[in-house]
Amino acid sequence: MNYKKIITAILLTTAGIIGLFVVQNCFQKSITQQITSSCQLLKLVNEQEINAWKAMETLGITKEECYKKVSEWEKEYQQSHPRVSVDKNLSKSIVQLIKELLVTYGVNPAKVTLERYDNGLSAAGATNDTICVNQQKFNSLPADAQRFVIAHEIQHIIYKDAIVKEVLKDHLKIKSTHTNVIDSPLNQLSRFFEIRADVMASLKNPAIADGYVKRAHLWLTENGYNPGTSHPKHEERLALAQQITQVHQQSAPTVA
Repeated sequence: MNYKKIITAILLTTAGIIGLFVVQNCFQKSITQQITSSCQLLKLVNEQEINAWKAMETLGITKEECYKKVSEWEKEYQQSHPRVSVDKNLSKSIVQLIKELLVTYGVNPAKVTLERYDNGLSAAGATNDTICVNQQKFNSLPADAQRFVIAHEIQHIIYKDAIVKEVLKDHLKIKSTHTNVIDSPLNQLSRFFEIRADVMASLKNPAIADGYVKRAHLWLTENGYNPGTSHPKHEERLALAQQITQVHQQSAPTVA
């Protein structure tokens, strides 16, 4: 019997088991860190939502009352707008990207209208069931930033942000959120909607988070100063984007 070969095989097997244990342990640790960091970000979003609706209550409007109106508004809208469409002037590559991301975030593309809107001030925007794209501005963005922009707008559809604003403006007789009073309840709610869309879009996958960082850098370099009225300040969004990127990096374990 060749004891030397047997001992070598035992040592190699033992080393393999130890190595596997170390890798597994590092992987579990990185996953735990990622979950903890993700929970902290979701806690931040939840706290902002609570504070925003507390501010709205000073106007005599509760979240429950508002979303009851939202349900009523949706029923009326669906009856008067039974069909969706895709703008033929929107490039096929953009349409394909939007549909791909809609599926990624669990939204049926057949229920979302896609429109080209070259008069828009931003690269893209969303209403209750429509994504509008300023094709020239959108095409000027890096690919990752394009994906983030669309993913962000999809969150507005998922969470019915545009409908909430419509309800507040029309049904509850509240003026537009776009006011110069930064701390107004309406602007607090609007900023919360933007933060939630940023976080929920970019936590989904690292490529979207990278696009968030790139888009935030462009906001700072191209759009100039933003006082943080209806949208958060550019530097705040960049810091948040970098934080989310770090969360995704924690999911890639390293073995010392």
